[in-house]
Amino acid sequence: MDMDQNRPKTPYKKYNKTGKPKFEPSPLRKKAMALASQYGMEEAIALQIAAGTLPLEMWQKKQIEKKSKQEMYKKLQEKIAAFSLQNSLSLETSLQVLRGAFSLKEYRDQKISKMEKNKEAQEFAAQSNIPLHIAKMILDKKFTLEEYFAKQEQKKERDQKAQEIKKQYPDLALSTCYMIVDNKINVEEFIKNKDQNREKRKEWYKNYLKEHQEENQPLANYLQKLKTKKIAIFLSRLGHESLSGIVIGYSPYEIKIKDKQNAIHICPKISLKFFCRLAYAERALSLMKVSPKLQKEPIPPSSNPYERYEIPDDLLKEEGKISLMLREGETFSGTIKWFTKYDIKLSLSATPKSNILIFRHAVVAAQPSEAQESE
Repeated sequence: MDMDQNRPKTPYKKYNKTGKPKFEPSPLRKKAMALASQYGMEEAIALQIAAGTLPLEMWQKKQIEKKSKQEMYKKLQEKIAAFSLQNSLSLETSLQVLRGAFSLKEYRDQKISKMEKNKEAQEFAAQSNIPLHIAKMILDKKFTLEEYFAKQEQKKERDQKAQEIKKQYPDLALSTCYMIVDNKINVEEFIKNKDQNREKRKEWYKNYLKEHQEENQPLANYLQKLKTKKIAIFLSRLGHESLSGIVIGYSPYEIKIKDKQNAIHICPKISLKFFCRLAYAERALSLMKVSPKLQKEPIPPSSNPYERYEIPDDLLKEEGKISLMLREGETFSGTIKWFTKYDIKLSLSATPKSNILIFRHAVVAAQPSEAQESE
């Protein structure tokens, strides 16, 4: 007799992973899911709106502007197609006529004049045995025929000297030989200085790589952990944009993400504000404060690293409490877990655990924070 038949039946539980029961989504997650379904927006954007850190009206306005631009471009294309006389005019010319830069008659007159000038230039080029583009410049009085021939003689002499140097010093690039001729440099002295400068550059680059690698190593280790374990992240970008997915690659200058639709996104670090694990996103966004003024009028980051906001050294201490305001108004307060020249890892709360990585180029203000982590 089968003993299994006599065993009492237990209620069936749904599991999303072995040994882990499927939990009910939080109210914030439910709201985000409803927004994503209703408006067809990306999950990361829906989370921001659900948490109140990105106004729905602002997102809708951006979508309307994007759609308006697409419609305007489509109408413009239709006008150009109808106006361009069965494509006899180029796209650029059609646009110029539509914008009123010149009339169709003016365009035709200019075209006839151009054809006449081109014919005159062809005859002059054949008569003087010179290239057509040179003939056109001479007719435009940019220089005379005599000046052109004199310059050709100078060029011939320059070519000869450069070739002689190249023959004597084969390791030198031909462009370098021309530079030596143009600047009347002593070749032996140039080679000596070049060797000295090469050694100096090698030493500088060696030190630079060592320093650069040390500064980027903490973030590289963190990203490698996320990549290896395939942990989904929530990533916030400038322009009130956000993205979620898994890390599939990274470098000192960019992070490569693959979203749920398997689309690949290459995100330059200069365009990023912060990121955290997707599991921490709800908590992080709920703890975040927003400045309405900066949200509407953000401060763009400078392309020059030396012009970016420098956080005072006395605020940057491991386990120190700090409050950071970002360029689009977001403010996070927490405990510094670690920091480098380029980024800061904050613990926003201990229970539940909520860590976030903030890029220092996105920071516009910093101050001490007395807020204690919630237990």
